[in-house]
Amino acid sequence: MLELINTFKQPYVSLFVIIVCGILLSKIKFKGIGLGSSGIVIMAILLGNYGLNVPASIEKIGLIMFIFAVGIQAGPGFFESFKTGEARQYLLPVLLTLSLVFLISLGMSYALGFDALLAAGLFSGITTSTPTLAAIVENSSSNSSILTYAVAYPVSLITTILSFRLLPRILKIDVIKEESDYHREVLRIHPKILTKHFEVKNPNIFNKSIEDIKFHQMTNAIITRVQKKNEIISLIPNIDTLLEEDDLLKVIGDKEALESSELILGPPTSLETKISPKESITSILVTNRKVIGKTLESLNLDGLFGAEITFIRRAGMNLIPRGVTRLRFGDKIQVSVSQDSAPNLIKMLGGIESSTIDFLPISLAIVLGIIIGQLSVSLGDTHIGPGMSGGILFTTLVLGRIGKTGPMLWSIAGKTNQFLRQLGMMFFLCGVGSSVGRNLVAAFTPAGINTILASIAIPLVSITVTSFFILKIQRMNKLRFIGALAGSLTCAAALPTSEEVNNSSVPLTAYSISYPFALLMTIFFGQLFLFLGSYL
Repeated sequence: MLELINTFKQPYVSLFVIIVCGILLSKIKFKGIGLGSSGIVIMAILLGNYGLNVPASIEKIGLIMFIFAVGIQAGPGFFESFKTGEARQYLLPVLLTLSLVFLISLGMSYALGFDALLAAGLFSGITTSTPTLAAIVENSSSNSSILTYAVAYPVSLITTILSFRLLPRILKIDVIKEESDYHREVLRIHPKILTKHFEVKNPNIFNKSIEDIKFHQMTNAIITRVQKKNEIISLIPNIDTLLEEDDLLKVIGDKEALESSELILGPPTSLETKISPKESITSILVTNRKVIGKTLESLNLDGLFGAEITFIRRAGMNLIPRGVTRLRFGDKIQVSVSQDSAPNLIKMLGGIESSTIDFLPISLAIVLGIIIGQLSVSLGDTHIGPGMSGGILFTTLVLGRIGKTGPMLWSIAGKTNQFLRQLGMMFFLCGVGSSVGRNLVAAFTPAGINTILASIAIPLVSITVTSFFILKIQRMNKLRFIGALAGSLTCAAALPTSEEVNNSSVPLTAYSISYPFALLMTIFFGQLFLFLGSYL
């Protein structure tokens, strides 16, 4: 028996013992409310106090995996949110939440007599932001901030998670209604793509090419099929295709684009273009690294395969296929193509998600991030910079947006990303909880008790004030708010489970956009404590 206990205390064995116990604890629910992933950190603290310690590097390895997965996945949507204006909706809750945490932490640290490093550790723990702590330690060359962080982190994490488990009930969230409102708002920004048929009746465009009448520039719509009078089937046009009287055209675009098309072409008709009996509608997933980043015009799919692309689905939205549209990993293309050409087209674009993992781009992205994280600016006796975690986040956001550089494909399949993110989170929580457990006695000193009280009060006050302001005044979608608030506190463990939000992806989408903002801001605020050190 003693030998078995000693075996469990070996670091690599302890890691999986903690994970097993933590997962079992997380499955326990009371009136539908469970601890979620915080069960792992709780077990790590308890078992760490009794000598079960995980490998020293596992915390950083887990954090690196988690940040990589989030950054690569969030990159395209993060930068796209600036174009659509969606990012502005998340800036306010992030800025408000973190400003409250920073100011209250600063005030309470001053009242409790904490110096700058202890105050920075308190802030890092309350925001559950180990990247912020890492940047503070790197730039201050001192480990003293770990003292308050070690106490604040688990207390704040549990406080935050329990608050989030209660929020849906307190806010009385109607998941179906909130998700419907969300999609309605998305459609306002990205209007639904429609299909309409027109007969060419405008004499001003007779015998002129599509390029001559500047159709796309004038309407923002696309002519995807042309059926000549007395012809049995339609053809896929190009810019030189001549439009003749009574030609039947299939046009795709949003409502406004189709209304503009009517002014140029003539009235819409109930007739529809005919396709060859051998043609069928096929949905293809883009996974072939050779076509990632290439434009539809350069791929010449209509010329090679006679393929008509109806729309491209990306990040939950349908896009109008244009010649300049560049394919990205994970795009879903709906295309009309002959049955004979379909297998070759599918092979060219990908068709299915790859089950293999290429570790070269993953490792290279992490190394580049670590290099960028070393950049810093000297301010007096301290250095301010993004640190390892901030560097990896920034790098992966940019690479995720680029998608591909030469033969290097930065994007990874959705299931692989989810696996890396969850595994990284578990390793990270085990590492943090185990190290806190070893120093659990410090929590019961006067300074430790003050830190515990602060770590309960500050998240509760910040969450309450932010909830009131954002929901009552800004009237943000509640599902979006849950995700944005979790992102603001950089607390993925607080996100509701799929069952709690009826499998809605809205909270995770909001989290993926707000998290990068929040992480960069927590690193900035953490450095600000060092800058204000002389005043504490």
